[in-house]
Amino acid sequence: MNDIINDTKARILKTAVNLFANEGFAGASIRKIASEADVNIAAINYHFRTKENLLFESFLHSYEVLRNEINSIQENNSPVAFILSIYDLLTENNPNVINGLRLVIQLDQQNQESRHKKVLVNETFGYPGSEKFIALVNKERQNPISHEDALWLCQVIFSFIIHNAFNLVCMIKFFESVEIAFDSKKDTREQLKRTVETLLYQ
Repeated sequence: MNDIINDTKARILKTAVNLFANEGFAGASIRKIASEADVNIAAINYHFRTKENLLFESFLHSYEVLRNEINSIQENNSPVAFILSIYDLLTENNPNVINGLRLVIQLDQQNQESRHKKVLVNETFGYPGSEKFIALVNKERQNPISHEDALWLCQVIFSFIIHNAFNLVCMIKFFESVEIAFDSKKDTREQLKRTVETLLYQ
């Protein structure tokens, strides 16, 4: 019985993430989510109570997907290589990662008091993977970077990664040109590498 309940909830969440990410909160109706998840509206009400709560649970699910994927990256001795690995992960054509990224970006724009924003603030340096990154940075330094400088560094670098990854995903979706996307990814990756190296070593 529990397996059936968990499967139903998982299907609703997966569908909700996809629809919220691609159609927004207003465009993703409960009726449409129920239809695409192949459940009835009562099941959504049972598991999530309100559409607002379903959005928040979808955000948490997306955030955990991103966090787990980034944390699965093998550590190495180079903060630059780690950052490039995060960019590569976010620009692979993985629907779960892409939709999760879209949803996190959308909800990150909300005001500071939102439940979604508080989840992001709970990360030590604001982004999944940021703690690993700063640990790698400190390994290369005689003196650890200050918390304030670490916050600034992560804000600059992770914002660059996320928004350029999102732009690339949109390019693939709307232009449907793998060749154009590949060239753009290559150029952006090199720009990201130079940016991180400049911030860390010059």
